[in-house]
Amino acid sequence: MIQDGQVVGALRSSDQDTTRPKVAHGWDGLWQWEQNGVQMPYVSIYDYLLSRGNPYTAQLDDTYRALEARMRQNNCQACHAPDNQGNSAQLEFFVYPNQALAGRHDIITQLNKNQMPPKNNTLNLPAGISDPTERDLLIKLAREFETAGDKALTWEGDNKTQFQYPDPQM
Repeated sequence: MIQDGQVVGALRSSDQDTTRPKVAHGWDGLWQWEQNGVQMPYVSIYDYLLSRGNPYTAQLDDTYRALEARMRQNNCQACHAPDNQGNSAQLEFFVYPNQALAGRHDIITQLNKNQMPPKNNTLNLPAGISDPTERDLLIKLAREFETAGDKALTWEGDNKTQFQYPDPQM
């Protein structure tokens, strides 16, 4: 979906094009390398996404790690992952930090409704989260993540350098 000239969302079909050729990608065999004196890849959750000066990056990292660990204990990643084991027609990923950040408000909505996992899911997981204490903890962690995400993204918006096209006369 494109809004105001920017991609704001995308959907994928559960049908795959079997006529599309597979592309074999080469790999140089290096798991790690050095780039500009820095060992790569380095562990990052939001460092690559946010500006260096963003004062909320560490808080966002910490709240995502806490939420993700708890979601893992509740099998959220069984469905909310790229392999789509739950065969969902519409799926949000939470295993990737950037996608969890984009879905931070939806996470709270779904936890409040207690409809995840849905009834009659293909993985035979029990519907909803039956333990109210566990669900309350997940909601608390999700709200902390949401707040940190809102602060970090607000800071980005307030401190973003506006792009200017180069002067063609120069």
